[in-house]
Amino acid sequence: MSENSVRSQKLHTYQIIVLGLVFFSFFMSALVSRTVFSRLPHLEDEMAYVYQARVFARGDVVIDRPEPWNAFWQPFVVGYADTGKSFSKYTPGWSLLLSLGVNLGQMWVINAFFSALTVALVYRLGRDVFSADVGLIAAGLVAFSPMALLLNGSLMGHTSALLIVSVFMLAYW
Repeated sequence: MSENSVRSQKLHTYQIIVLGLVFFSFFMSALVSRTVFSRLPHLEDEMAYVYQARVFARGDVVIDRPEPWNAFWQPFVVGYADTGKSFSKYTPGWSLLLSLGVNLGQMWVINAFFSALTVALVYRLGRDVFSADVGLIAAGLVAFSPMALLLNGSLMGHTSALLIVSVFMLAYW
């Protein structure tokens, strides 16, 4: 066999392994979301993101402030008394992405999908910058990272930020 044929076979094998890591990342994100977090928001930040995502899913940017306000108070949700409107204090990017999951009826799927894309992009970046070996190791580290698995299963915006940074780095390269 020629050297190019061996290299092509090795690259094909790596691509199959990376595809397995991509599916592993999606599956583990779904599993962590269901078993650890019960597919519910647990942090005040997540509550504010979900609140704003549901507002966006309705087609609104703000909604009328519920009364009595103190009975419905949440940290990081602003109830602006002057206008009678309420909204999340966070920038709208992650909440807008999460609203796609609200419309699907499965908010967890957004982070699971982004985690799978991130694994694929990390492989591609490592392969293009260094070698296929480095890309495979990097993709494996991203897929099996305990911190990434927990964040991918939550409703926080860290997974989308990692995806966006990966896209930026690959585009910059």
